[in-house]
Amino acid sequence: MGRYTAGILALAMIAVVALLAGCSNHEAGEYGRVSAADESELRNRTYIDVPYDQLLYTKTSAAFSWEQDESGKEIGQDIRDQYGKLKNAAPGGFIVKETANEYYICISAEEKSSSQEGFSIQSLSLLNDDERAVESLIIQIEPTKNEQVSGPDAGKVFVTSLVSIAKKDLPMDANINEISMTGS
Repeated sequence: MGRYTAGILALAMIAVVALLAGCSNHEAGEYGRVSAADESELRNRTYIDVPYDQLLYTKTSAAFSWEQDESGKEIGQDIRDQYGKLKNAAPGGFIVKETANEYYICISAEEKSSSQEGFSIQSLSLLNDDERAVESLIIQIEPTKNEQVSGPDAGKVFVTSLVSIAKKDLPMDANINEISMTGS
């Protein structure tokens, strides 16, 4: 192999590595998707509980859709549309919409092997850390089994929930700038 060919191959390999390092999911980023948390890092910190309303709980697959309205609260069509786009999202928390008074957040668990499986929200909390300028919302969920849904078991499903957080309930006028999730 000549020097010219080896140089081109080296540049191509560098370009591929750079592209792989810079890859991201822009669609998810549009909705405020932030990375999953390292559970061991989160255990030794102090948290402030954040009150929330669970609005919707949804299970979907290509041939199955089931949704439970958890609150009876009016949900705008724009919020429903954005939430609908996230029903097959990777596990994590996504800011669906921020209004003057509330945050709407989609919580997505891993794909479940049965429509009888799901998750329950254990807590939403903010990291109590005066040295950080970023307010980090921590979502903790746990898997559930034997959930009753209408119809026969649909097989593999994506499970999501839509929650709202009133800004007036956040401590010291915090802004949610980062979301981490533990559990599945």
